[in-house]
Amino acid sequence: MGRRPKRSLRDPNTGDMKNCISANQNIIQLLVTAASAVVQPVIDMMSCGKTGMMIPILTASINTLMRMKGIPGLRVAVMEGREVSLHVLLIVLSFRFFYYYCFENNKTNGLVTMLTPSSPMLYRNLFIACVALFLASCDPQKPAPTPSKPESSRDTTSQKPSAPVDTFYQRVSQLIGGMDSTVAYADDRWDVDFIRQYCRDVSEKMVRMERDRLNKISIWNASNIQRNQVSDSSFCFYPFSGGDFIHANWLYPNASEYLLVAKEQVGTVPNIMDFSKHEVNQYLKDIDVVLRDIYNKSYFITKNMRNDIKHATVVNGMFPIILWASARTHHDILSVKFFTISSEGSAVYIDDPASVEKVDGVEILTRNQFSRRERKVTYLSVDISDKGFEKRPEVQTYLRSRVPAQSNTFVKSASYLMHYGSFGQIRQIVLDKSKVLVQDDTGIPWEQFDKSAWNLELYGVYEKPVSDFSENLYQADLAEAYKMSEYYKGPLDFSLGYHWGTGNQNQMFAIRK
Repeated sequence: MGRRPKRSLRDPNTGDMKNCISANQNIIQLLVTAASAVVQPVIDMMSCGKTGMMIPILTASINTLMRMKGIPGLRVAVMEGREVSLHVLLIVLSFRFFYYYCFENNKTNGLVTMLTPSSPMLYRNLFIACVALFLASCDPQKPAPTPSKPESSRDTTSQKPSAPVDTFYQRVSQLIGGMDSTVAYADDRWDVDFIRQYCRDVSEKMVRMERDRLNKISIWNASNIQRNQVSDSSFCFYPFSGGDFIHANWLYPNASEYLLVAKEQVGTVPNIMDFSKHEVNQYLKDIDVVLRDIYNKSYFITKNMRNDIKHATVVNGMFPIILWASARTHHDILSVKFFTISSEGSAVYIDDPASVEKVDGVEILTRNQFSRRERKVTYLSVDISDKGFEKRPEVQTYLRSRVPAQSNTFVKSASYLMHYGSFGQIRQIVLDKSKVLVQDDTGIPWEQFDKSAWNLELYGVYEKPVSDFSENLYQADLAEAYKMSEYYKGPLDFSLGYHWGTGNQNQMFAIRK
């Protein structure tokens, strides 16, 4: 019997390790994506002195893997000047990979034992998993599908250069997002201990949100989209949103662009870098106050939000809240453009928001730190009632031109406004422009859907409106539809909307035929 040939980690055709690794791009993609998806929150907790929170953060962000499309190269994380070892990244990755396999996919319990933190098998199996995945990517019997070109011969003329970040807005976004705790400030103007505590508080709130709500809505919607074979990367339209980019991003994480529309003013960001430590502390406290209902209830309470941005805090609009959400969803800020809407219905960009009586909107160009995809987030501050459109018809022109057909639309906690005839025009825009519509009962009434044009799926529990709203908004026909197997598709395992007290929430997933 001949001796078994020695296994080589190099490509048998070219001898190139790089080509060998590219032989199984899917596995490498999985390694890189998952490792990148978890390393930042782990670093946040380590830098904040909260190592005990590392496992909850990992488990709460398990399904981030599902939300990523992959990245072009391996990112090496840095914390206070120290590179995080690739070995550490692979160990963290392996934990997530096996946790997802065992718990999220409900596989057999045979692997669960080795995931128990106290199990002596854990570290050995994590190491074996890393080695096995790496070796699988270098199987010499699987030649690379396309050999890589030498660097000198690669065509770079069609490669788009990476846009630089806007250093001011990026810094502000990271600070108010609670992601800036590891910065070593040059002087003692700022209260670093306070900032670290703010980081801890925001990170812990985000862990709870991701565990109890965000991960679950992302999985639920992804399943619905896949089952109905519709695109998850279409334009995302979110009327009556306030500054709620966080839920829009988790519901449609692969959207090509986001348009949020509400009445609350755009606002600005002060030059925080020139603030004293007391001013910085107050600004961060006020950001936290404005976000309290998003953390606890999943929506902005209108009276609280309007009082907060006009009287109770130094936060003067929704723009800072979107910057916060951009940081928490791992987006860099590339550019910010304020604009007004012209009489023809087009955006007119302005250099100084203070130079105009009212800013109609802001466009924020972002880049995901993992996928490197650039996407625009637009917030529009306008009145979208029929009277608002009558007063400013250019707003309706803008919306109809900016929102493409076949959009993915999201309506949540919308005060039942589209139930009234005074909001008939925006209701029609939503119906005309949507391919997919995810909404609760505060959105478009059941009776307004043409059942021959829409496939309608109902989830959760339908109850009468909460006490803040009239019982006349109760929809008897929707209640009957919830009893019909043709429409009712099952319970919800998350709370999103006004019935946060009981958890008896309802959601509709509507798909245009």
